[in-house]
Amino acid sequence: MEMEQIKERVVVARAALQSRKVDLAQYTICHDSMKKQSETLSVQIAASTLARQEKLQEMTDLMDSITASTKQFTTSYGLVANPDAVRLRRNIVRSDLVKELEEVEKLYVEVNKMEN
Repeated sequence: MEMEQIKERVVVARAALQSRKVDLAQYTICHDSMKKQSETLSVQIAASTLARQEKLQEMTDLMDSITASTKQFTTSYGLVANPDAVRLRRNIVRSDLVKELEEVEKLYVEVNKMEN
């Protein structure tokens, strides 16, 4: 009788052990799945964050460019133009005109040489 009880306890213990092994396998599968999903989401979050940062940088660069152009335009032209900027622009135009007139003079001289 005692031997039968021991055999019965062994069978019950083996069944319990098998059940716990199955539970452990299910928990392991669930844990691995959650870990994989977490890694995937982390990668997606990082990519999304990087894309947003890049887009924000593009917008910032565009706004900086617009601001610089506007500042340059308002500084150089119009009623509120900076006198130094106007003077500089006038000097640049004068020097360009002088260069062009010198070029025209050279061409005029060459044409006169050809005609004589």
